[in-house]
Amino acid sequence: MTDPLPLETAEPPPKRAGLALPLSVFVDPARAFALVLATREWLPAYLILVVLGLAEVYLVAPALTHLVVTDPRAAASSAATAAQQASTDLVIQAAWGVVGPLILWGFVATLLAATAIAGRGGLGTYALYFSLCLNCALPAELGSLLYAAAIRLRDPATFHSANDFATALPLSLAVLHPHGSPPEIAFLSYWDVFTMWSLVLLGCGYAAIAKMRLVPALLLVLGIGLMLALVHVDSGT
Repeated sequence: MTDPLPLETAEPPPKRAGLALPLSVFVDPARAFALVLATREWLPAYLILVVLGLAEVYLVAPALTHLVVTDPRAAASSAATAAQQASTDLVIQAAWGVVGPLILWGFVATLLAATAIAGRGGLGTYALYFSLCLNCALPAELGSLLYAAAIRLRDPATFHSANDFATALPLSLAVLHPHGSPPEIAFLSYWDVFTMWSLVLLGCGYAAIAKMRLVPALLLVLGIGLMLALVHVDSGT
């Protein structure tokens, strides 16, 4: 497989796709890429990412609160102080759920746009790649929601470290090394089936839009994914 997915559609895409674009990401990626190319639309995907991100914070709140309150480093603090710290952590996570997609995928879109311009073969509009990034991020966010739901279904008292959150579902490379150190688990858990789904979609979409051969496009996106995995380790999220 060396050629990008075709962008031809049976009829011209509308000027505004609305929810049809995020839906197409899951059921008809070629159609989704054509809609991205025609509309540069990112707001529906962004709103979905925010809603899912806030839902994840709600779902993990009991387990995260338990983890913070029982942290040995909080032993010297009062229960009220520990509870306040847990509340602050949840607020920070909720805030990241709102601004994180803009920062994270805005950075990735910048890299893709710069590469397209340097390659002189494809379109280099930032808005185009920003739209592609946010829409392709949806499967990864769906995976995060499933992890959060699995965490909510367990007794909060069973969570003793961040590793327990990362291995709540056996869907990532962390299952190959379940007793690794926190940095190892953080890196391995980034590579789950949903994140890989998003990265493959992004590579295919980039190949189609930037007029690049598929294999180099996928390797480029894989390299970006590796960078994001290292950030994931460094941030501890």
